[in-house]
Amino acid sequence: METISASVGAGGANRPQDVIKVQNLLNQNRARVPDAREITVDGLVGPETINAIINFQRHVVGLSNPDGRVDPNGGTLRALNQGVNAPTIPAPLPAPPAAPGISVVLRFPLNARPRLSYKTGGRYFGAPRTTSTGGHRSHAGCDLIVPKGTPIVAVADGEVIRNPYYFYSGTYALEVRHTGGFVVRYGEISTAAQGVSAGNSVARGQVIAFVGKLESGSSMLHFEMYAGTASGSLTVRGNPPYQRRSDLLDPTPYLDQATLT
Repeated sequence: METISASVGAGGANRPQDVIKVQNLLNQNRARVPDAREITVDGLVGPETINAIINFQRHVVGLSNPDGRVDPNGGTLRALNQGVNAPTIPAPLPAPPAAPGISVVLRFPLNARPRLSYKTGGRYFGAPRTTSTGGHRSHAGCDLIVPKGTPIVAVADGEVIRNPYYFYSGTYALEVRHTGGFVVRYGEISTAAQGVSAGNSVARGQVIAFVGKLESGSSMLHFEMYAGTASGSLTVRGNPPYQRRSDLLDPTPYLDQATLT
């Protein structure tokens, strides 16, 4: 894992030995950034290096306002190092099967589709992840990159089955059982909408929560789906590769087909 002594990029100290490390990392992460080209490794910070940092922050880290700088203890450097280690991570297992009985076309959980695809850049279902203990797992949902505070709407009629609870990196999650029995975990929210709590009914398209902001500065809706055929907690640490309940679904095809009305 590479470390740097000071910031590299826009407004950074840009010490040559640190710049070379970052330039090498950016080149090794090219496959994660659409249309990325190899940059010159010369220890000098110019538009080429800064633009490469910005594109990495936008497409991989998920920053809506990238600053073009890699800090010694920042999320961009962690993401760069994770990308270098990614080839050693076992490929995710095949996606779980589609849920029987979910024949309704869902309402997309936001009022507009995000600019960044939820099928690339580490945001996709099954993307490799590193756990807090240094192990590996597969991403259990789709990440929809939007600004903090963006309203989240119910994808179908349903009932809130659990009050908002702490989820990840300063954000919370809300669980709803929707018509037909499938369950959605709306993760990385800041708060539920007024009047949305356990036992309340929600209607398709109703605002039920708002997007939160991770400690890294990123903001998104983390969207997970479950068939509703199992019981208990949705997170099951001992159940690889996703570390989720056995009825986990790949939400990608449902999001692809979802409408904005």
